[in-house]
Amino acid sequence: MSSDSELPKTSSEPLASGRTARTVPDRPSPEPEWVEFRAEQVADSWRELFWELFHYRELLWQMILRDIRIRYKQAVMGFGWALLMPILVVGSGFVVKYVLAQTAGAALETQAVAGMAVKALAWTFFAGALGFATNSLTNNIHLVTKIYFPREVFPLSAVLVQAFDTSIGALLVLVAVVALPGVGLSWTGLWALPLVLLLMAFTTALALVLSCANVFFRDVKYIAQLLITFGIFFTPVFYETEMLGPTGS
Repeated sequence: MSSDSELPKTSSEPLASGRTARTVPDRPSPEPEWVEFRAEQVADSWRELFWELFHYRELLWQMILRDIRIRYKQAVMGFGWALLMPILVVGSGFVVKYVLAQTAGAALETQAVAGMAVKALAWTFFAGALGFATNSLTNNIHLVTKIYFPREVFPLSAVLVQAFDTSIGALLVLVAVVALPGVGLSWTGLWALPLVLLLMAFTTALALVLSCANVFFRDVKYIAQLLITFGIFFTPVFYETEMLGPTGS
């Protein structure tokens, strides 16, 4: 048997009745367990997410149709707003380009107008998708708390609905841009497809993050509005690299 010196020490405190209360001996706290995430685990989680979204694809489709109907419900112009918003953004960019060209005493090049129109369409999609996706979970909290389904359906639906809206206006704007003198179709236009896919992937990822964060911190929707309102001035939509001087060129 072990000696008394090897036993855990206990302490006793006198009580009012004269008896003593023995305290539980001190035990060393367990060491923290570190969780290690491997690349295979991350890949499995993404694969599971995609499979679950595919399983609920009918629900996603119904959400998209519902959001489209709600967006233009009781609107006098209806789908005309899908055409008007890109036209307004491109038109405002054209005015800025024209004023800058007149101030510098230079002619307004059609290539600059065409590039600005394409970039404005991309920003219109990005800003609109984030604006609707950030509040997608909080606006449907009555469904989130009652029925089980992938919560990613709501922000993903907002992104796809905005892609539908932007594509309607983009067709009209791109037809007008191609009709400009000195601008035409070329094989370099095939780069638009991978760039659009990258833009949609980045927008979807950011929409998922903001929509989840907005559930816990309602300040996120105001931060998103600030990003949408002033972010266009920090992106190369209305300016070219030549405006930065030798560093940009």
